[in-house]
Amino acid sequence: MQNLDDTQPVKPVMVMTGDEFEPRSGGPGCLVIGLVGLMVIGFAGLIIALAGFAGWSSGQRIAQSNATATTNAVISDQLNRITGDLNSKNQVLVKARLDYLLTLTPGVQGVMELAQTATAISLPTSTPMPTATEAATAQSTEAATSIPLAPSGSATPDLTALLSQAQSAVSTSDWDTAIDTLDAIMGYDGDFQTSAVRALMFEALTKKALTLYRGGDTSRLAEANQLTDRASQFGNIETSEANYESIIASLYLDAVNAIGVDYNLAIRKLTALYSQAPSYRDVFQKLVSQYIGYGDTLVAAGQPCSSVGQYESALALQNNASVAAKRDAAQTACTTQASQGSGTPLPDGVAPVGVAPIGVPPTPG
Repeated sequence: MQNLDDTQPVKPVMVMTGDEFEPRSGGPGCLVIGLVGLMVIGFAGLIIALAGFAGWSSGQRIAQSNATATTNAVISDQLNRITGDLNSKNQVLVKARLDYLLTLTPGVQGVMELAQTATAISLPTSTPMPTATEAATAQSTEAATSIPLAPSGSATPDLTALLSQAQSAVSTSDWDTAIDTLDAIMGYDGDFQTSAVRALMFEALTKKALTLYRGGDTSRLAEANQLTDRASQFGNIETSEANYESIIASLYLDAVNAIGVDYNLAIRKLTALYSQAPSYRDVFQKLVSQYIGYGDTLVAAGQPCSSVGQYESALALQNNASVAAKRDAAQTACTTQASQGSGTPLPDGVAPVGVAPIGVPPTPG
């Protein structure tokens, strides 16, 4: 017998939501949703990994490029410095720089030619037997040249070795090598053992300046002043002997520059220097010469009365028969001129000068 329930419409199952009932809808199961989620997460992870690898590869290329640029810059700097060292025949630094460049791979173009040039320069022109002092100096130089500029495979110089080389140069009074080496250290790393580097540079600069101040070449006084000025950047120049020498040298150069331009100015500046350092170089001779030259110029200009004072000033510094004769002749001409009441105007730039006391420049009268 047929069940009447089979012919009746089936009511949908109602799900209570809030205060109302809604029919339940069908959909995918939890398994399907989980699998889809895992696929999405895996795909996202793959994208992140690929992006990270791309960034790492780019970073490696940039780092390699920077390292290459740094090495090229160091090589270029070393090649430029070698040229200057060859010109100054500084074999210590030439060998150190070549030793470093020869360790690089691939080889640096032009290094072998520079090495041949350095070898030619270093060849002795004669072979006399060395003295004990020369032998000791040669051993010291050989030890210094054995110090490598940079560790093998590195573009960074061995600054500790360079500092030792600078200390050795200072101990042997090789001021040029010391200054060049210390400049190289500061050029590579301005913060490397600053106290030791600055102290050595101060000593090297001031000692080299002193050798120039006390040498016989007047043309190098300006160079000595430049060294002293630079030394003041590394230490207290006021406590150095070079400071006084620089003051006197400046006075001397200032006075010499006035010679041939203005007698009054030259005499005034030479007198100021003579009062502080009467035995400095040829200041005494120059001062006497300026007095005599001024007197001769005034006589030639028809001003014998004014020239008498210049000759007297020269005689007060140095007794000289010829200058005394000039003074007497100028005095006679002055007396004659005064009796006749005549005179010749001074040329441009020449002022009449009266008799000056010893050590005091004449003043216009």
